[in-house]
Amino acid sequence: MLLLLFPTLALGWGWPGLANMGISLMGFDSSSTCGYTRADALQCIALYIDTNHDKEISADEFDYAKNAYLPRQAKMAHWIAHKLGYDVTIADVMWGCDVNHDGHLTLSDWEQGDKVCLPGKADLCKFKTVCDIAKKLNSKN
Repeated sequence: MLLLLFPTLALGWGWPGLANMGISLMGFDSSSTCGYTRADALQCIALYIDTNHDKEISADEFDYAKNAYLPRQAKMAHWIAHKLGYDVTIADVMWGCDVNHDGHLTLSDWEQGDKVCLPGKADLCKFKTVCDIAKKLNSKN
């Protein structure tokens, strides 16, 4: 999901060393060796992002996850971007995940989007950062 819930999209282009440094500065894992799998990511989505448990991720659930589970540094970058007139929406992030382009991420989309929705190990490691935050926050409740 979600090319990592956000500004890391822009950091993925250009010189790889600079991109990894930028990703780390945003608070995300910049490695590709964290061991996180698509099955782990799907479980995280089901537990922490699909808040109404209807097996779809809506724009509201995406916005909730974006506001609740981003690393602090990424939240600050998102806030600055928002003040400059740019906001990351579900459509921006899910272009590769929402296979049928209906505005919702479903299990079918996830299964069909394995080549474009968090396709690499590094993408999954970034998403693991989001899931680790979600797990930590939800374990307090």
